[in-house]
Formats: sequence, structure tokens, C-alpha cells
Amino acid sequence: MDTSDLLILSLKYFGGKVGGKTLLQKRIFFLGELLEKRDLGYFPHYYGPFSQDVSDCLIVSVLNGYVQENVFPYGRDHQGFEMRRYEYQLSETGIKLADILERRLSEQTQNLKNAVERFMKAASELNYMVLSYAAKLYYILKQKSNIGFPATFDEIKEMGDKFNWKIDQNDFRKGVFALQKLGLVELKQNP
Repeated sequence: MDTSDLLILSLKYFGGKVGGKTLLQKRIFFLGELLEKRDLGYFPHYYGPFSQDVSDCLIVSVLNGYVQENVFPYGRDHQGFEMRRYEYQLSETGIKLADILERRLSEQTQNLKNAVERFMKAASELNYMVLSYAAKLYYILKQKSNIGFPATFDEIKEMGDKFNWKIDQNDFRKGVFALQKLGLVELKQNP
């Protein structure tokens, strides 16, 4: 299953629609982790880990008519630039493609379906901001090879600063909460 297949099938299993580029990026990031999937090319970016590969596949899927992109302007930022929210939805052609991919990739599809169910059960109510905090923390832990090893807020903050990620204690708590819900980290109390 390549990244494009993963994107189309994930959209189907997320109910056919995802509201926001950042939310979609973070959901795919965590699906990759839950599936222990090959590297999807995520690197540090403003809102946390970002994959140009996932972004390119989304653009191509929109251009090919598999995914509908809806844009909703919602004001201007502090510098006067227009702000927009994006929503992505499988088109009828995209739904047909997803059905073909399901049949062709049945075993991998079942693994993806299970990962989406696990994600949605644990984190469906988490917004893109909380998922961004969680993705930043998890990315930092992976960089430090600290998965399974203790890491303090100060260690996470210091590493985040290297990526120009400003992480405060509130963001840290929200991120840890999300990672716990996903079963990706375990919180240990000091003795």
C-alpha cells in the first residue's frame, strides 16, 4: 500500500470526510505510527510533523477528482492575510477507487481499518490542536529514541525549541493525554 492508497482508504474509514489539512496530516501521522508503517516522510514543521508526500498525494487526489476540496474563508490574521479552513471529502469516483483498493489490498486494508477504529475510539474527539501537540511530543520522543524511556517536560521543551516548536506545560499535558489515549506512551509517576 503506497501513500496515495493509504490516504484514500483512510479518508473512507474516517467517514469519507476530514475537516482540515492539519487534522488530516496528524491523523495520517498517527495511523503510520499505529500501523508501524514505513516512514511517510514526516519532518518538523510549524504545526508539528508534516509530510510533503502526504500533502502531494492529497493534491494529486484532488486534481484527479478522487477527493473534493472545500475551502471556507473565516477572516484575516493579525497581518491581514486571509485565513481559510479546508475540508476534504471523497468524491463518488474516490469512493469507487477506495472500494477497488479494499478488494485489491484486502489484508493491508484490514490492518488500516483496525488502526482507524483504534484511533477513532481513542481520539475522535481530539481537535487538530491537541493532535498537533501530541504529534510534536511523539516526534520528539522518537528523535530521542525515548519511546518507553522517561522524558521530562524540560527535555521535551528543549528539543522542541530546536524545531522552533513552542511547547508550554498546558500543551504538554494535552499532548501526553492524547498519546496515552492512543496507547503510544505510558505515564509513570515519580516514586
